[in-house]
Amino acid sequence: MTNSEFPGRPEQPPVAPLPQAPVETAPASVPASRRGLAITALVLGIVAVVFAFFPPLSILLGIIAVVFGIIALVKRQSKGLALTGLILGGVGVIVSVILLVVGLIFTATLIEQGQRGEGPLANSSLLPSVEPTDVDEDTSVDESTGALVALGTAIEGDGYTVVINSFTPNQTAEVLAADAENAEPTAGNSYAVVNYTITYTGTAEGTPFEVGVRYVTSAGTVIELEDSFGFGPAPQLPLEETLAPGQSVTGNIALEIPDNDQGALLVNAGLNHAGVGVAIF
Repeated sequence: MTNSEFPGRPEQPPVAPLPQAPVETAPASVPASRRGLAITALVLGIVAVVFAFFPPLSILLGIIAVVFGIIALVKRQSKGLALTGLILGGVGVIVSVILLVVGLIFTATLIEQGQRGEGPLANSSLLPSVEPTDVDEDTSVDESTGALVALGTAIEGDGYTVVINSFTPNQTAEVLAADAENAEPTAGNSYAVVNYTITYTGTAEGTPFEVGVRYVTSAGTVIELEDSFGFGPAPQLPLEETLAPGQSVTGNIALEIPDNDQGALLVNAGLNHAGVGVAIF
């Protein structure tokens, strides 16, 4: 076949067009209106962390940030913004709760110290007055509640009957020799030995630990057992023994008391027993 324009030349076959490279198009940015919840969660989460030292505001904002973050994730909004806001909101809530609890404990400690006449709030007029409570929870004894009973009196209480057999002051040397765990009394104090009998009158099982014998100073202050208890000389009271109904045990304990104080004993015959004073001088 010859070319009609150029006789004698063979006609050339048609040339196929060259393939064109695909043109990449930039993805369209997500409109701000479709990221609103995620952005709100992020902003609220940041504010919740910044104001963590102010728990009421931070906890509220943190919770809202978490809610908005979850909703944004459900609606498939910006995952990064939503997750960041959710996490920051949760962190703000946790930190605020911790700071709130620490602050409440610190405040309660200051108030308690102030009511005892200690710490920066000692004797402050801002503190509420302390009303007297039951004698087994108070630190003083109301002398108007009744006369003291004598040594040897059977004190019937909540599941126990207790008899104080004897009270012997100035027994420091004997107490220190009785048990290596007994510590030297503080200056101005000495050990006294109390001998008493406990009878369990309940129906199940009892233990001497449920009976309290404490010293009350002449000023009416109850010295708690954790501040005064010592192991007495033989026969020691078997504190760890389990008592069956009707069973009795007798023995000694030691109490650290102020020197030359003419106080009394306070006997709680059971955990819920109000207590009875015993004359020992």
